[in-house]
Amino acid sequence: MNNYPESTTLAKLRSYPPEFYLELANWALQHGPLTKAQRRTIKYAGNHLHHGWDPIPTKQKYLLHIIKKAVNGGFPGIKGVDISEFVTDKPKLEDGNEKQKFYRERISHKTEIMQELFKKQKGKCMYCGKEKHEPSDFDLDHKNPVAVGGTNDVSNLQLICGSCNSRKHTMTDDEFRKKFKLPPSSEVTGPPKKILLQSYFKKISEAV
Repeated sequence: MNNYPESTTLAKLRSYPPEFYLELANWALQHGPLTKAQRRTIKYAGNHLHHGWDPIPTKQKYLLHIIKKAVNGGFPGIKGVDISEFVTDKPKLEDGNEKQKFYRERISHKTEIMQELFKKQKGKCMYCGKEKHEPSDFDLDHKNPVAVGGTNDVSNLQLICGSCNSRKHTMTDDEFRKKFKLPPSSEVTGPPKKILLQSYFKKISEAV
């Protein structure tokens, strides 16, 4: 988990002008270190942070995580905005020089883990119960996002369909289950026995 200075609060996120988020989104689009969902989050932040949007603490941490990942991936920022606090200390080579490439932790044996989860979940999405033919038809999801302290341990991983992944976005497993009136994590041993239609999730989202 990244340790951010105490000053990196909602006020700090608001201190970055909309142009900063626009350039960040455009850079990510060209260089591809961020996902489409993350780019949407960046654009939303740029459009709404300065108009009273109050993201929940986990969303704030997630935005900071995205900025830090992009900065260490090569995003130069914009003139007048100091992003030095987000620079990760570069590991040293044996000769004392710094490595120039930014490394981030990847999930080891991802294919094997997805196959194991696919078998465990009987080929169904953990949230809606939709069935798929192959493990690769699912998204590998962190129940608790890395940005809020989640790990790559298999106990924190699950297979969910693309629709549920888009809905979950930066929520934790408990937050998602509470919002969509699903059984809490502590009571779940597998996917729903009955498929929940997409209209079920849509109706709840529109009611919020």
